[in-house]
Amino acid sequence: MLFNVRTIITVTIDIAMIICTYYNSEMKVINKQRGRPRKDNNATSRFEIRCTPEQKEKWETKANKLDLSLATWLKKLADKHS
Repeated sequence: MLFNVRTIITVTIDIAMIICTYYNSEMKVINKQRGRPRKDNNATSRFEIRCTPEQKEKWETKANKLDLSLATWLKKLADKHS
Protein backbone atom coordinates (compact mmCIF):
# COMPACT_ATOMS: atom_id res chain seq x y z
CA MET A 1 0.00 0.00 0.00
CA LEU A 2 1.58 3.21 -1.15
CA PHE A 3 0.74 6.62 0.26
CA ASN A 4 2.05 9.82 -1.09
CA VAL A 5 3.38 12.52 1.22
CA ARG A 6 0.38 14.80 0.70
CA THR A 7 -2.06 12.12 1.84
CA ILE A 8 -0.01 11.36 4.95
CA ILE A 9 0.24 15.05 5.86
CA THR A 10 -3.49 15.57 5.32
CA VAL A 11 -4.40 12.57 7.46
CA THR A 12 -1.93 13.66 10.15
CA ILE A 13 -3.34 17.20 10.20
CA ASP A 14 -6.93 15.89 10.36
CA ILE A 15 -6.08 13.63 13.29
CA ALA A 16 -4.24 16.47 15.04
CA MET A 17 -7.23 18.77 14.55
CA ILE A 18 -9.59 16.16 15.96
CA ILE A 19 -7.35 15.60 18.98
CA CYS A 20 -6.90 19.34 19.59
CA THR A 21 -10.65 19.93 19.29
CA TYR A 22 -11.35 17.12 21.72
CA TYR A 23 -8.83 18.29 24.31
CA ASN A 24 -9.83 21.94 24.02
CA SER A 25 -13.51 21.16 24.52
CA GLU A 26 -12.82 19.09 27.63
CA MET A 27 -10.37 21.44 29.34
CA LYS A 28 -11.61 23.20 32.42
CA VAL A 29 -9.85 26.30 33.67
CA ILE A 30 -9.34 26.36 37.42
CA ASN A 31 -8.70 29.80 38.86
CA LYS A 32 -6.55 29.32 41.92
CA GLN A 33 -6.48 32.11 44.43
CA ARG A 34 -3.15 33.04 45.86
CA GLY A 35 -2.48 33.18 49.57
CA ARG A 36 -4.18 31.51 52.47
CA PRO A 37 -7.87 30.63 52.38
CA ARG A 38 -10.30 33.11 53.89
CA LYS A 39 -11.56 32.45 57.39
CA ASP A 40 -15.25 32.02 58.12
CA ASN A 41 -14.87 34.23 61.19
CA ASN A 42 -14.46 37.86 60.18
CA ALA A 43 -13.44 39.19 63.58
CA THR A 44 -11.89 42.51 62.61
CA SER A 45 -12.59 44.65 65.67
CA ARG A 46 -9.90 45.07 68.30
CA PHE A 47 -10.16 45.60 72.04
CA GLU A 48 -7.14 46.45 74.16
CA ILE A 49 -6.90 46.59 77.94
CA ARG A 50 -4.16 47.63 80.29
CA CYS A 51 -3.21 45.33 83.13
CA THR A 52 -0.31 44.70 85.46
CA PRO A 53 2.29 42.07 84.56
CA GLU A 54 1.07 40.02 87.52
CA GLN A 55 -2.50 40.04 86.24
CA LYS A 56 -1.40 39.02 82.77
CA GLU A 57 0.73 36.18 84.12
CA LYS A 58 -2.15 34.96 86.31
CA TRP A 59 -4.60 35.07 83.38
CA GLU A 60 -2.17 33.28 81.07
CA THR A 61 -1.70 30.53 83.67
CA LYS A 62 -5.47 29.99 83.89
CA ALA A 63 -5.81 30.01 80.10
CA ASN A 64 -2.96 27.50 79.70
CA LYS A 65 -4.60 25.16 82.22
CA LEU A 66 -7.62 25.03 79.90
CA ASP A 67 -5.31 24.65 76.87
CA LEU A 68 -6.47 28.00 75.44
CA SER A 69 -4.68 31.13 74.35
CA LEU A 70 -5.08 34.17 76.56
CA ALA A 71 -7.21 35.95 73.94
CA THR A 72 -9.53 32.96 73.51
CA TRP A 73 -9.88 32.52 77.26
CA LEU A 74 -10.75 36.21 77.74
CA LYS A 75 -13.30 36.08 74.89
CA LYS A 76 -15.00 33.02 76.39
CA LEU A 77 -15.03 34.64 79.83
CA ALA A 78 -16.53 37.86 78.45
CA ASP A 79 -19.17 35.97 76.43
CA LYS A 80 -20.10 33.92 79.48
CA HIS A 81 -20.80 37.02 81.57
CA SER A 82 -22.47 39.17 78.91
